[in-house]
Amino acid sequence: MIIAPLLLTVSLGAAPVAKSRPLDVVRYTLNLRLEDDGSFTNGVTIALKPTAAMKQLELDAFHLAVSAVKVDGEAAEFKTRDDDAKGVGTLTITPKKPLAPGKEASVEIACAGKASTAQEGFFTVTDPDDAKALPSYFTDFEPTHAQRLFPCNDDPADKAITEVHAIVDGRYTVLSNGKKVKDEAFADAGKNLRRVHWAMEQPQSTYLVALAIGVFEGVEASPDLPATVWVAPGKKDRAYIAVDVLKPLFNIEGALAGAKYPFGKLDVVAVPRFYQSGMENTSLIFVRESTLLVDHRNEQTARPRIVGILAHEIAHQWFGNLVTCKSWSELWLNEGFATWLGAAGMVDQLDAEYVNVWRAATALSESFEQDSGPHARALVSKGELATEDTFDDVAYMKGAAVLRMLEHWITTPELKKVMKAYLEKYAFGVATSDDFFKVLFDTTKKEKELRSFKDSWLTKKGTPVIYPSVSYGGGKATLTIRQQPSVAGEKGPWVFKLPVVLHRELEPTFTKEVTVLVDKPEVTLSVDVPGAPQWVNWNKDFMALVQVNAPTVPEEQWVDAARHDPDPTWRLLAVLTLAGELISDEPKAETKPTDAAMGALMDVLQKDPSPWVREAVLNRLAETRFKVLPKELGPVLFALSKRPEGLNEDPAGYIMVRRAAMGALGRSGHEDGQKYLLDELSKKEIDINLLGGFATGVSRIGNAAALTTLRSAMLTQKGRGGIYFRRTAAALSAFPSADIVPVMKDALKAAAGDDELSTRVVGGIFHNPTLARSKEWAELVRDVAIDAEFGREEVAAEMLWSLSQVKTPEVKDALTQVAEKGSNERFRTLAKRTLAVNFPAPPVEKAKKK
Repeated sequence: MIIAPLLLTVSLGAAPVAKSRPLDVVRYTLNLRLEDDGSFTNGVTIALKPTAAMKQLELDAFHLAVSAVKVDGEAAEFKTRDDDAKGVGTLTITPKKPLAPGKEASVEIACAGKASTAQEGFFTVTDPDDAKALPSYFTDFEPTHAQRLFPCNDDPADKAITEVHAIVDGRYTVLSNGKKVKDEAFADAGKNLRRVHWAMEQPQSTYLVALAIGVFEGVEASPDLPATVWVAPGKKDRAYIAVDVLKPLFNIEGALAGAKYPFGKLDVVAVPRFYQSGMENTSLIFVRESTLLVDHRNEQTARPRIVGILAHEIAHQWFGNLVTCKSWSELWLNEGFATWLGAAGMVDQLDAEYVNVWRAATALSESFEQDSGPHARALVSKGELATEDTFDDVAYMKGAAVLRMLEHWITTPELKKVMKAYLEKYAFGVATSDDFFKVLFDTTKKEKELRSFKDSWLTKKGTPVIYPSVSYGGGKATLTIRQQPSVAGEKGPWVFKLPVVLHRELEPTFTKEVTVLVDKPEVTLSVDVPGAPQWVNWNKDFMALVQVNAPTVPEEQWVDAARHDPDPTWRLLAVLTLAGELISDEPKAETKPTDAAMGALMDVLQKDPSPWVREAVLNRLAETRFKVLPKELGPVLFALSKRPEGLNEDPAGYIMVRRAAMGALGRSGHEDGQKYLLDELSKKEIDINLLGGFATGVSRIGNAAALTTLRSAMLTQKGRGGIYFRRTAAALSAFPSADIVPVMKDALKAAAGDDELSTRVVGGIFHNPTLARSKEWAELVRDVAIDAEFGREEVAAEMLWSLSQVKTPEVKDALTQVAEKGSNERFRTLAKRTLAVNFPAPPVEKAKKK
């Protein structure tokens, strides 16, 4: 799954502990009938084998009206219990005869329910572009929502064969996992209906069972796979990028995984207003429609977005679906592995520079902060967070980084052998981190060498912070690397290989690359070079997931690196270091960079050949906590907003730099630039590529004129259509003043039931520290978490997470109230955990002995 924003969570639930019920489900057979009003009946037959004698059988079932239960053909007593605070329930069955261990039993359950408008379990959505269209129905079962459609053992560790029989309105198409066995039209009581039978003969976890019921048109992407992209009528022409990249992504990822694609087909369905960016259901991927499809024929930035989502969800077919994490505490085996493999697909379809800068920018602006804050955790969770809250940057980005570091350590061909052996050994089953590393050790014969790597990266919170230095004498450069943990209290060194490149442009010119094994608190290495290095790249290609302590590197080396290093990720880190207080979340004062640092920053903005480096730097400048950026930046930002010069040939990069420059221009105080933004956003016919940039730029101006213009633009763009309105509304949370809070509240109320729009309205708060620290924002978060008035709980969860780095009295008061009165257990737990870390109670003084 990819969530938007990625670092966030999924839904309500309890800590990620396996249920360990003494049973093994062999098969689920669903007989679903869907009525016109979204209500359904479901006759469920479960074939299971007890692993111990059972007088009672417990299954998961939430908000299902169970009317009858039979066990081995005999009526059985039953009772249901729903825990609304946790979003889970149980069905307890007492058969007439105890179930014998090892003997297969048949459980028949008749139940009923209704499709939800909240996108959990079985839900319904409407097409935002066609009010007359029939509603569509989809499932979203991850992590524990299958129990909202059928009673089951809703645990990733229990994989079973599934069959779905569905009776629906005759106008609908029905899609599910596996192979379609039957699809026939018939009439009943004067209604034209359709009866469809799908069979998934390979076992899968319950969270991967999927249904899509709607009026769809299919676009064949690859007849030899086969693969089909399914969209609403009239939207086939917007699927051309998805169709174009589906097969090559599938091929490159399958080659790197080293295992044959395990399922017979691969369908991709565009889901209107989907809260998730994507969901990897077995052989039936769901992707948010506005993410998968090209909004407009002239849209230049769609390809990176579409490649990114498909690369990740296709990768899950091997990592997560073929082999599944045994418990949610080891989610990185799904999400980290898919992020790592998906990046290989992105490199193939985009380029390595784009992917490497994306990795580095994400770590520098998001991952390091989260992984050092109140919700920091080890890669293998220890139950400190609810299941849904393990869907975070630790599972995705840190998990992928661990595999990338392994790949660098043992080489790509060796890791491919490891992955092939891992997938073959645990195919159609479940695995743990120990299982994976056992395969790694057995395949590479390097257990002694890699054991300490495993122990440090699986068990420690945070990441290593390195303090590098270099000295020169006698024809040798001496590299010294000292490390400390980013999270206080973590013991022992991290173990990793660090690619280091020494550079000198002056005579004698040289470039010297070495790899340093860092396995102690401090390591030293001597390198033969003909002169003193001019600067050092301490982490080429951002290969190791480490933070660099900037003050240990002299400013002149950062300046040279920003201007001259061939590695775009090191140029990015160098220029962000030189920006200093301009991009600090906690600036000590509005202190400008030095003249040398400002000169390098200006050079990178105007001359760096990588659009991705420029975009990342501009985005960070736009998030400044200064009242306005230094005035000398204004003309540069204005020029970049209109026409960037000196970029490599990439139309998407050109547009992204312009848009990012507009956001920073809004914080510049440049009068002509701000007038340009206000004038352009006041127009009706704004280029789809630039609309979001103009809206964000105006929002970041943060004054009364900007607020008036932004509100007017939302009305104007709403008249043009949903794609234009969403891009304008997404700028609300960039406004650097609490004056925007009432507007956001109204927008959230209006968007109730439209999960995609709601998350766009609040998503930018993570890059707006000024607004996140306001009293008004804290009060809005409190009210939403307590009253739950805006529909899906995920919106409130995102808002709660935005307070995790804020340590003001107002936030403390808001979190205290949520901890006491939050509308569900998850919100209360999140608030308590943040309070405990950010606002610890003072130590109790021990009474003095008399």
